[in-house]
Amino acid sequence: MNAHTPGPWTAQPIYPFTNGGYYVFVDADQSSIIATVHNRGHKNAAANARLIAAAPEMLAALHATRANSSEMHADICGQIDAAIAKAERGS
Repeated sequence: MNAHTPGPWTAQPIYPFTNGGYYVFVDADQSSIIATVHNRGHKNAAANARLIAAAPEMLAALHATRANSSEMHADICGQIDAAIAKAERGS
């Protein structure tokens, strides 16, 4: 597994800019930004920022689900494996 910055990550609005947007922080004191999601005419900026912030927890949940998937349908296992590969290797 490729290392990533451990969670939890948080998404917070950028202020005082009028065009909005969100920073995704990787630390409790919100001093380290891992992503900036711009709002420039994109109505889903808040949802996109929350999705990015949830990434470490979702990846951990996928790993846990896959580790306990002996009775899971092969198609679902394939989808989980593909999501893990995309997160860890970009493929």
